Amino acid sequence: MKKILYVLMIIFTMSLSLAGCSKDDAASENQVSEDAASEDAISGETASEDTASEDAAQVDTSKLLSNPYVELLKSGRYVLKFRGVVDLDPEDIFSDVTIAREGENSLWIIQAEGSKSHIITKGDTAFMVDDESHSYITGTMSNMETSMINGESLKFNSEGEEIIDGRSMKYEEYSYDIGKLKFFFDTEDDKKLHAVLNTNPVETVMMEITEFSENVTPDMFEVPEGYSGI
Repeated sequence: MKKILYVLMIIFTMSLSLAGCSKDDAASENQVSEDAASEDAISGETASEDTASEDAAQVDTSKLLSNPYVELLKSGRYVLKFRGVVDLDPEDIFSDVTIAREGENSLWIIQAEGSKSHIITKGDTAFMVDDESHSYITGTMSNMETSMINGESLKFNSEGEEIIDGRSMKYEEYSYDIGKLKFFFDTEDDKKLHAVLNTNPVETVMMEITEFSENVTPDMFEVPEGYSGI
């Protein structure tokens, strides 16, 4: 249980970059962004950065392939399922991860090495659940920790093409408060969302997407019946 919960906490930390903020937090984040923008204006930017910013500003983001997914992140209500790798010394852990959010409720599930565990947060209360032993640990978590990134801070940067898994992919990149999200679409499969690359000071994670939707249900945020607290 200890190992899988440790892996789960790493996934949880990585997933903070996809969390949404309350309106008050959003206002605070926006003010910080405005202050940072003012400082940049005073200090000045390079010509290449100015050109890139101008090009991005001219793009109609409502027509981008990533727009529906960006809107989901901004709404704070979504289900995201992906396959990924957690880099642990001395081995990598391959895992299937589910993230669900709705308001102050959040869910993180990780399935790896034949085990399944998850974290549920409801306001300031967090439940670390081990499905193998049908037990859970209750803790507290501040609103800041569960809403580190404001979805409204997502800002379109650029688009282009890359070769991913041997196939040509169209990408659309966004910056957010502390990192970047890069959406990859398979041009050989009707421009289907293939993966999202999340880069920030905590981790760099390539998430192979299996679902990204608004299919949130209330039971996702409840500890299963019959599970006992430790």
